[in-house]
Amino acid sequence: MKLHAIIHAFNSADTILKCLESIDGLVDDIWVYDSRWIGVEYYSNFSTDETDKIVLKFARHAKSRVHLGFMPVLHQYEARSRAFLPIPEGDWIFILDSDECVKTWTFDKSRLDTTTIQGFRICFRIPDEFTAYPTARLFKKTKGMRITFDHRWLADDEHGKIDPWRVFPVTTDIVIDNHELADEKKKMRPVMNTYEAWLSKWENEQDGRNTN
Repeated sequence: MKLHAIIHAFNSADTILKCLESIDGLVDDIWVYDSRWIGVEYYSNFSTDETDKIVLKFARHAKSRVHLGFMPVLHQYEARSRAFLPIPEGDWIFILDSDECVKTWTFDKSRLDTTTIQGFRICFRIPDEFTAYPTARLFKKTKGMRITFDHRWLADDEHGKIDPWRVFPVTTDIVIDNHELADEKKKMRPVMNTYEAWLSKWENEQDGRNTN
């Protein structure tokens, strides 16, 4: 059993190194996928800063095995579902954004070999249950594992839709933070605003279709 981290990045040169360093050696494999966010008009589908070069340079001395891939422009749920494909069933997946870093990791990876649950919710900034993410961040790869159309939940062939609120317990052994990278993120804020506006519009359109 191996533990894989998946990171989606776009023009993340200001944050990607700290992100990678924070999980190096804690996971077996790190998969970085470079792709423009859907809904953002940009002259390139891939990063135009030094994101890929930083990842490749980091990979030369990393404790974890690092993979760099370039993905077509897809919705978040499609992109993340596609990123699951090369990971073997039975292995575990840890999701981290390129503007986040692991602040605390006291998690004993050997627990993943024996646990009967499908995944854990992890904490954000402060190690308590009230800051635990409702979405899936650490979970086991099963047959047909994918992000659902509403891009917040997991599904697989055996269980269908999986609700992390109900199924995944909280572990306080892992805490992630994006506040530490706040200054570096300022350059990407206009792009993030554009993406978030597009995502909000897209979600409203989906809600309208579902109620008709």
